[in-house]
Amino acid sequence: MMPIDQKVKIVVMLLGGKKNQLRMNDAAELAMVAVKAHPDDPKVFALYGDVLYQQGNLQGALTQFQSALKITDQLYAVWEQVLNIQTSLGLYKDAIKTADDALSVYPNQAILYYYMAVALQNDNQNAQALTNIKAALQLDAENPLYIEYYGDVLFLKGDKELALAQWKKAKSAGSDSEKLNKKINEKKYIQ
Repeated sequence: MMPIDQKVKIVVMLLGGKKNQLRMNDAAELAMVAVKAHPDDPKVFALYGDVLYQQGNLQGALTQFQSALKITDQLYAVWEQVLNIQTSLGLYKDAIKTADDALSVYPNQAILYYYMAVALQNDNQNAQALTNIKAALQLDAENPLYIEYYGDVLFLKGDKELALAQWKKAKSAGSDSEKLNKKINEKKYIQ
């Protein structure tokens, strides 16, 4: 009987603050009730997807996010979450299709090109991956994640010197991960 906005606020409050399993379970239960009560509200599906994602249930979260996208393609954050989960789960062919669909709605979002590049590269389509990471860099040239990944794809295509230059550029742009440092020091691609 509670209005949808109030249900959403309660779930968000349960998710906020100190994380504990009881609060997460309560948030999941309330979000599931909200989905059943409001099966035409994509934001409720997205909220339930967020709860499941925070619980570590990637497959369940993916299902909820995809349900939200079936209702509307106008939730940018949901597209990004779907791509994140698909690439995390190794669903690269699905991620390629999702990224293509997302880019048709949001063609100026660098992260979508990045996810497309990751999926393509993991599907052994390095030439197309290179094209997409370059598109991401055209939109956000200073992003160290994109610069590093550009180096990765270059390395996989055989251009080791340019790859090393990109890795060093990513380090200069602020990335200081152990993996990037190993790539620079060992001059090889480390997945």
